[in-house]
Amino acid sequence: MKVLVTGASGYLGRAVAQRLVTVGHEVTGLVRNDVDVRTLALSGIDPVFGDLDDPKSLRVASEGVDAVIEAASADHEASTVALLEIIAGTGRRFIRTSGTGIYADGAGGEPSDTVHTEDDGYTPVPPLAPRYHLDELTMAAAQAGDHTVVIRPSMVYGYAGS
Repeated sequence: MKVLVTGASGYLGRAVAQRLVTVGHEVTGLVRNDVDVRTLALSGIDPVFGDLDDPKSLRVASEGVDAVIEAASADHEASTVALLEIIAGTGRRFIRTSGTGIYADGAGGEPSDTVHTEDDGYTPVPPLAPRYHLDELTMAAAQAGDHTVVIRPSMVYGYAGS
């Protein structure tokens, strides 16, 4: 499978891209500069220049791929919207990386009376509402028949720390 990973030179995206290469996938990584080109190329990842704020570059980068993994930013609306439009109706996969932090209640580690169940509706705290909205857009695309997934890791760890 040919996969485009945004953020392939970043902490999470690089780990995802390298794992995909290790198991035999052909991986393209979105890059912004020459240093990232060299870094990815040394890891067996095909670098392609692009910018999260440039839908045209995202379209070019995603040409010919079977799947797109968005690992560059969980809060970048323009790229999520553009990538969802690019894969819409194509049968290609889209995986959005978000995080369980969207369920924060703003208590800052102090005790809280807030309790959530799977039967409750959910309204995120205002600072996290934009990220939650992007997750909902991605899930709505799945309801419309596209192959989209939201992954919300609760902890990311490794050599670079967390």
